Amino acid sequence: RYDTGSTTPAAEAGKIAEPGILLRAGRELGMYVLPGPTLDEPGWSHPDLPWLAVRPDGQASKPETGGWSALIEAKAPKELGAEWGNAGSSDVPVHYGVQALAQLAIAARVHPEIRVCWVAASARDARRGDRCWGLYPIERDEDRERRMLARGYDWYRRHVEDGRPPMPDGSQSATEALVSVFRPVDRKITADGTNLTNFRRLLELRSVID
Repeated sequence: RYDTGSTTPAAEAGKIAEPGILLRAGRELGMYVLPGPTLDEPGWSHPDLPWLAVRPDGQASKPETGGWSALIEAKAPKELGAEWGNAGSSDVPVHYGVQALAQLAIAARVHPEIRVCWVAASARDARRGDRCWGLYPIERDEDRERRMLARGYDWYRRHVEDGRPPMPDGSQSATEALVSVFRPVDRKITADGTNLTNFRRLLELRSVID
């Protein structure tokens, strides 16, 4: 169930650790936890936000009340470094916080009682520090949610609906995504004598300018 074709050792380690992280989080929170949809399954969506789909790692309920009361995101970072605050705080890396807020935006539209997404983090290499485990509550915040969704939809409109490519960030994943969407054609040109002379002159001028 957790084999999603992870392409890096870190991603593979995270997927392998995910069931155990969800289990420990459920025990500490006193909740039943069920895994959320995997990458090969449809994500959660809502008619209010047709451009957004989310896949929480887990959904949790309290035995005494029943019904879904929280979401859980399982993370296995190499270490709980400076981007991570103390356990019990909402200080997590920004991209994890955005992910949690997006999941709450969808889930709360179906289950209004869901107001928190717990980011459960278990460091893969505990030797690098004393902190190797933490639960971080990300509470639903409608104001932050509106601002985040506005920026998210603006990105979606420009780069998905209008088809304008985003600025490349140099990452391998961004390069692969741009190649898959825009399918550049590999055109090779054999330089003649004039081309080579001009190119050498260009290099000389760049050297002078530098």
